[in-house]
Amino acid sequence: MYGDEELTFQDLFRFTIKLFVDDPTGQVSIEVACTLPDGYPQVNASFSLNCDRIRREQNDRMLESLMAELPEENQVLSALDWIRDNATTYFSQTEQAAPKKKSESKSTKSFMREWCSFVGLYKGYGA
Repeated sequence: MYGDEELTFQDLFRFTIKLFVDDPTGQVSIEVACTLPDGYPQVNASFSLNCDRIRREQNDRMLESLMAELPEENQVLSALDWIRDNATTYFSQTEQAAPKKKSESKSTKSFMREWCSFVGLYKGYGA
């Protein structure tokens, strides 16, 4: 099911799986790290995600949603399926945040222009 490059074991209870999710812009790689605690499956497994297309806020929301949807049995397989099915909704949230950065850079340029004018007047270059 998973090759050596996609599935790596750190020890008996920790492993990392590389998932590939289809997106309109192409395939996106998501690295899912899983830790099975003592008492598993009575105690929930813990997951962490690493993906270039998901910002920290969306990553936290995605993990919260994942943990809320996790069943008591087959947690790891259910989590991987859930991530494959829902990850693209978190990608789109990062694309919607992009226009804010443009307006922030615009205000920064405006501020720098005003600051340079102020410094020029202060030093007497404009007089």
